[in-house]
Amino acid sequence: MSACQLSRPPLFNSNKERLVLLGVFIFTFFIHLLFDYNKYLEFSKFDDYICDVQVQNHYIKNSRSVLKLKANDFTFYTKASANLRSLQGAKISVRIFNSDVTFLDYIKGFYAPSHLLGLYPENSYRSKIANKINTQHDDELFSSLFNTLFLALPASSDLREVLTTFSISHLVALSGFHLGLLALIIHFILVPLYKFFQQRFFPWRSRNVDITYISIALLFVYVVFTDFPPSLLRAFTMMVIGWFIYDRGLEVFSFENLIVTVLILFALSPSLIFSIGLWFSVAGVFYILIFLKSFQNLNKIIFFVLLHFWIFIVMLPIIHYVFDTFTVFQLLSPLLSMLFIIFYPIEMLLHIFSLGGLLDTTISSLFSLETKVYLIGVPYWFLIIYLLSSLAAIRYKFFVYLTFLMALSIFAIFK
Repeated sequence: MSACQLSRPPLFNSNKERLVLLGVFIFTFFIHLLFDYNKYLEFSKFDDYICDVQVQNHYIKNSRSVLKLKANDFTFYTKASANLRSLQGAKISVRIFNSDVTFLDYIKGFYAPSHLLGLYPENSYRSKIANKINTQHDDELFSSLFNTLFLALPASSDLREVLTTFSISHLVALSGFHLGLLALIIHFILVPLYKFFQQRFFPWRSRNVDITYISIALLFVYVVFTDFPPSLLRAFTMMVIGWFIYDRGLEVFSFENLIVTVLILFALSPSLIFSIGLWFSVAGVFYILIFLKSFQNLNKIIFFVLLHFWIFIVMLPIIHYVFDTFTVFQLLSPLLSMLFIIFYPIEMLLHIFSLGGLLDTTISSLFSLETKVYLIGVPYWFLIIYLLSSLAAIRYKFFVYLTFLMALSIFAIFK
């Protein structure tokens, strides 16, 4: 850095500030945990509990229907007859037999037997948009793809299989990637409109500041509309914190900001600690920060391309600790991620004008490719060593390269 170049100050100036904020987070966390416990006591007062729930997922396993149901305060799984028609996305009333549910089960998500009491008409805006998307596709696979992509509805079992084959679940599960693209689209639309009125009525206003606040408001509506997916909620929280920090001249891209974001989410919703999707999202941002810190002086185009390959590779040990399937098509994931930046707004525009099925044939030709499936399971001990190396990479560049080599080594070690 040249002598005349100024750097932004960090978020915290002392350990005392860090400890004070940590104390606030811990206090808030336990207050919300106490609220959750009171809700649990109400839930467990009797051996059965009647409530309205949203069907987040419905699939067949071992000749039975498995339903993932979300109530206002908890999420649980239950089983039903395999002949039950698909209820995915529907709102139903159920009686839950909850005698064996502990408080830890309650906040993590649990299994409980239940009885279906009634089905409510699908009259929400979300279900109406989902139905509009469905009418634009002949194949249920594509209906599920775009309902998941735009509305954060659960992916069907067939779609999950395709996403795993190509290692592109991160492209469909709403996260910071999508939020960033939506923010760019909103800016692209609003800038000429705002500029027209600004020049005539309020030239003293800051265009970027006002449009950013409008974008944040619209994106918050979208997060609420999609029912707060954990990865999207993390991204939105980090965006708001990032803007707050940037507006005050502080350093934006830092590990402390990521930690603060995660602590805020856990303090406000303790159950998010058990969200695998949220942890995947946090890990992705962490490795982006590692790459940004280590290779920020690269040419912008080279940086953009290498970043996608870096994220794909360094996330492999974490992903394969949870999911052990691997196909050669997963190697296309970085390229598909880069193409997605163009694909996403095009598909959004096509669906707005009821032309969503226009590219289905092209996508189908990709999805119909067959390949051999390999099993690569990363053991617990390797994951711990890998995560320790990743943490050391925050400070030492040697561990940046070691982390990368360890990630690549899983193909040779655990096949």
